Amino acid sequence: GGSVTLTATNNAAYTYVWRKDGNIIGGATLSNYVANASGTYSVTVSSGACSSTQSVVVSVVTAPFASVTPAGPTTFCDGSNVVLNGDAGSSYTYQWYNNAVLINGATNPTYSATASGNYTVKVSAGSSCEATSSAVAVTVNESPSANVTPATVTSFCDGGSVILNASAGTGYSYQWYRNGSLIAGAALSAYTATTAGTYTVTTTLATCSRTSTGTNVTVWANPVVTVNPTTVTIEKYQTQVLTASGAVTYNWDLQPALINASTNTGTFKPLTTTNYTIQGTDANGCKGTANATIVVIGCGDVSNITATAYSPSRVIVRWINPAGSSTDTLQYRKVGSPSWTRVFVSGQEFEINGLTPGANYEYNVIALCSTTTVFLPSSTRLFNTPALNGDTYIRLFPNPVMGASKLEIITSSSFTLQVTLYDNSGKKVMIVSPTENLPAGQVIKPINTAILQSGIYHLAININGKTQHLTMIVAH
Repeated sequence: GGSVTLTATNNAAYTYVWRKDGNIIGGATLSNYVANASGTYSVTVSSGACSSTQSVVVSVVTAPFASVTPAGPTTFCDGSNVVLNGDAGSSYTYQWYNNAVLINGATNPTYSATASGNYTVKVSAGSSCEATSSAVAVTVNESPSANVTPATVTSFCDGGSVILNASAGTGYSYQWYRNGSLIAGAALSAYTATTAGTYTVTTTLATCSRTSTGTNVTVWANPVVTVNPTTVTIEKYQTQVLTASGAVTYNWDLQPALINASTNTGTFKPLTTTNYTIQGTDANGCKGTANATIVVIGCGDVSNITATAYSPSRVIVRWINPAGSSTDTLQYRKVGSPSWTRVFVSGQEFEINGLTPGANYEYNVIALCSTTTVFLPSSTRLFNTPALNGDTYIRLFPNPVMGASKLEIITSSSFTLQVTLYDNSGKKVMIVSPTENLPAGQVIKPINTAILQSGIYHLAININGKTQHLTMIVAH
């Protein structure tokens, strides 16, 4: 499609004959000739009888054909590419352009396009023949950002969580994955991770999407804490040691009724049944709990228990109650008896009457309180009642008398009794006991001396027809 002008020396006195491949070219008689076909061209220049011939070889090269063939879709998301193929043959050279602007270094038969634009390729044969392809339009759509930003640390204890935030953008949609597996329903810009694994998010904008790099979440197991004993029963005012294991530190200081504690043990003195929740913390700061119960029974120990015999049938028992207790049950029985006699006592002493003279008894005291429903007796103790010295025992107590007095009579057999009170002049003052028949054992007759003036009085005690006298002093 090209041509070349062959020019010989120009002189008006010369004549010219042009030949192609030795054949005269008709009409070619000028000093120049335009050649457009391959061949050996010569010109014979004559001046008079003299002539000279020169020749040149002309080669016509076939013009290259330039075209661009995409190897894939020309519309794609950024971060991807399309290979454009402009290969016309190995004997050609190439230069790629985007929007008619030369792309530096793009001189291969193919070009990997990553940006939008109209791409062309110029194919050259030698230094003079070239062809430029038609443009191929490439459209690169914007892809969304895909980054994960944890709101807090990504290592935590079982039961904890971390919020993973994806990149935000207008029109973005999301899908979260754990260890490469889709998390059903996790389609928001944030995801709360509670399980260990590698989390990624795929962010989509229109037809473009991008997947983040993985974010590792570590979940530490909580320690398995144990406490021994889990349930134990103690008496009130006693102490109990609880021993914990499975963690590094424990919340002993927050427990009720703590006496002291070491790393793994706590000593407690609860006054009522108490439930304990022991929390242990491991080296990662993770926590586990275990429960224990200290059951408290009884009201504490009764102390300083004494039994004093005041007669063969009368004993006074005294004791000191533990703190928080003001009432008691006193129980006693003859040694060998199968059943107890129980009395409710408000205070810290009780007078037992009607005992058998010369007998062995066992007894204990049960403190009562409002902090338990299980009451424990003191250790069982013994006392002995004195034997009767003869068949009859008579005692007036107290004497001297401040307000009231009692006459105690103990006999070994049934008897008839009559008691009369006289003043010091021998005048009858009152009948303490009319004549009555009584069984063997103890009889206590109260004497109201509040109506008497201070002074000396005499009791006439008639037992089975025999009278005994006791002097009574009244001192108001």
